[in-house]
Amino acid sequence: MREDLLRASARTARRIALTFTLFMSLVVGITANAEPAAAEINSVNQTSWGIATLGDAFGTADSTSLGWAIEVAGNTTFVGGNFLNVTNGSTSANQSYLAAFDADTGAWQSWFRPNLNSAVYSILDAPDGGVFVGGEFTTWNGTNTGPLVKIDPATGELWPGWSTQVSGTQATVRDLKIEADGFLYVVGDFSRASVNGSQFTTSGAMRVNPSSGAIDSSWRPRLGGGDAWGVSRSRTQNVTYITGQFTTVNGGSARGFVGVNDSGSTTVTHTVLPDNGCAANPNSCHWQFDVEATEFGTVWVGGVEHALRVLDENDGYSLVRQHYTACDPSRNDNCSPGAWFGGDFQEIERVGDRIYASCHCWYDHYSDTQTITHTVPTGSHSEIDSLAAYRVSNSTRITSFRPYMAGAAGGWGIAANPSDGCMWMTGGIQSVGEPGSQRSARNLVRLCDSGGAGPVNQPDLGAPAPATCTAAISGNSIDLDWSGGSFHTKTIIERQIESGGNWFWRAAPATGVTSFNEGVPNSSTRYRISFRYSAGQTSSPILCTSGGPVNAPASCTAVATSTRNVTISWTGNANASSYIVSGSIDGAARAQIGTTVETTASATMSAGSRSTFDVIAVGGDGTRSSATSCGVVRTARGSASGN
Repeated sequence: MREDLLRASARTARRIALTFTLFMSLVVGITANAEPAAAEINSVNQTSWGIATLGDAFGTADSTSLGWAIEVAGNTTFVGGNFLNVTNGSTSANQSYLAAFDADTGAWQSWFRPNLNSAVYSILDAPDGGVFVGGEFTTWNGTNTGPLVKIDPATGELWPGWSTQVSGTQATVRDLKIEADGFLYVVGDFSRASVNGSQFTTSGAMRVNPSSGAIDSSWRPRLGGGDAWGVSRSRTQNVTYITGQFTTVNGGSARGFVGVNDSGSTTVTHTVLPDNGCAANPNSCHWQFDVEATEFGTVWVGGVEHALRVLDENDGYSLVRQHYTACDPSRNDNCSPGAWFGGDFQEIERVGDRIYASCHCWYDHYSDTQTITHTVPTGSHSEIDSLAAYRVSNSTRITSFRPYMAGAAGGWGIAANPSDGCMWMTGGIQSVGEPGSQRSARNLVRLCDSGGAGPVNQPDLGAPAPATCTAAISGNSIDLDWSGGSFHTKTIIERQIESGGNWFWRAAPATGVTSFNEGVPNSSTRYRISFRYSAGQTSSPILCTSGGPVNAPASCTAVATSTRNVTISWTGNANASSYIVSGSIDGAARAQIGTTVETTASATMSAGSRSTFDVIAVGGDGTRSSATSCGVVRTARGSASGN
């Protein structure tokens, strides 16, 4: 899913790299001590439609999973995989490998009928309104494309002007990710790439401009021995992590996990992953299916050894926590005597302040701060049914989140709908629901909270709205307080990260609750609330205000600290929730660089250039102050600072 991160223009990003540092002890102290306030979804499937009939894709021939990828773009949920039909149990239609469903109801969208010749493994919403699709197909609506395309989600036709392709013997694209550096990262198994007629040699990984398709020819790590399955860029270092079934990178051993820097050179390999005794099939024990890096300096790696590992990239990739799935016969009567059955972690998805991970696991879940072995699982114990939720801040499991599902292949794709807070999952899921009242899942599951879906897109103007809402922000924590109303059943809380972005459903506390607290990300945020009533009506939302004016920083300084580095500092504002920093080089157009909750930032500049910076304070309701400016002059031999 597309992340709510600011992206600098390509020209400015090449010359100024602005980095922000979180005070980790502060963040963890705020968010680690309490269960998240978000309401938990239940186990009632909110869609009757799904996918059916296994196709003949070569890249997943050893799996019975029909669904492999899912993405919510606008009001549509796109599902990709190795399937030939869609069905609701009574009606079926031929629609192979990629289908569209209404994001608010789950109904199949029969207008979306692209014709492709093999499986889809990855889908990604693009910032410019397009949608990227990757897999093992080679044609799209009769056009030879290879396994990577960009399409118009409204028509299913190829996106005009996009010519970037990948190819190779049985080429596949397994994962797509647009990261904070502005690049689209593409990983899989392919040996060549092209754009506008120019050919490039690749080895399973590349990064491109998501709008123009221009390929970064300087970043070409060489993966060998198998596919890459997952990719994620560090939030604290200039490192990109790749997982998969490969055995070598750049000629050296890197079995299933590697970090590479911006020149494509190896920085870390699988040797940092603790060995927990996988021996059932040594040839596949190194397979790692997905990876997700966070702003806390943690790297989440999930794969074949029944393990979801959380590593600290700023402490030599030491183990922060390991999660493990098994079946302990001493705890569960369904286990075979003496067996330690469990399942591999298959997909990792970041949604707000949570990590969601899917697996083909239906029994026991263990967590520990040390390596958990196959022989004798240790640590805290809970139950799992294919999907689990974890706190991003401290990597612990949220045990109150436990939807009931069953199926041989488990979940392979996870997505959240920001307009209603419902979770979608696809894979090989046959049934969903509480034991004793399960219903067919048809390999596609939509789960919402106990009140059904989240806030409707069109509010009922006749439904009484909240009277007031205030947002008090301190560091990385926010307290919302509101008043008004007495007959509503829930208060719907939504959060927007960066002005103009999507509103994300956060929680739905019941009548009588008039406050809400959570940790907030290192970015510009604002909140709004609305009331929902028993008949399903939702009031118009009101913004939560910060309770005072947002003044511009009183002063700002930019000081050159070396021949290339500069530190920007400014005075804080009591009513500011964050600060937006923008910059200009040599009189070029000013570009927004990033957002921070701190009052300092550092930048790297080209020698010999003159750069200026602006700092704007942002209130909890999204109100912005005027800009306070500061500048710095860089030379090849020295530096001069200004304000």
